[in-house]
Amino acid sequence: MQHSPHRLKPNYPLAGTPPFLDSFMTRWCSCNTAYKSENSRKTGISWARKVTLKLWNIMYQIWIHCNYILHETEAIYQVSGLAKLQQAITTEYTRGPGHLHRVYNSYFSTPLQSLLTSTINNQKQWFHVIRIARESTDLFAYDEFATHPSLRAWVGLPPLPDI
Repeated sequence: MQHSPHRLKPNYPLAGTPPFLDSFMTRWCSCNTAYKSENSRKTGISWARKVTLKLWNIMYQIWIHCNYILHETEAIYQVSGLAKLQQAITTEYTRGPGHLHRVYNSYFSTPLQSLLTSTINNQKQWFHVIRIARESTDLFAYDEFATHPSLRAWVGLPPLPDI
């Protein structure tokens, strides 16, 4: 039974199939056909094995690169709640020190824009201190940091007790 590239390809188009995969299948089939016509004991299997290993290596390198971008840069903060943190900081800053002890007044002396452009760790630390102080007075905003355990853990807040 002789395989042709058209026989191996499905009759329907695969979404997202890259052109190199089509050329890979065509090349593999032509290698197999050439070896069979020469009555060779070789097949295209060793060639296909090497190409498959190369493709897996390419996919692995892409995966390593994506992980580097995600974990070694500040890209992870874009997907882990930075926008929500900055919104909560803006809300807390706008409320001002209010009924908080005067020791917290110094946290409101930095302009909001400077706070929002500081490092993510500084923003998390500022929010952590102010939110802990507000929660101790029972005068805090019921936002996502009050209800989502993962966001609370991300900024270092303890879990809220069950009521």
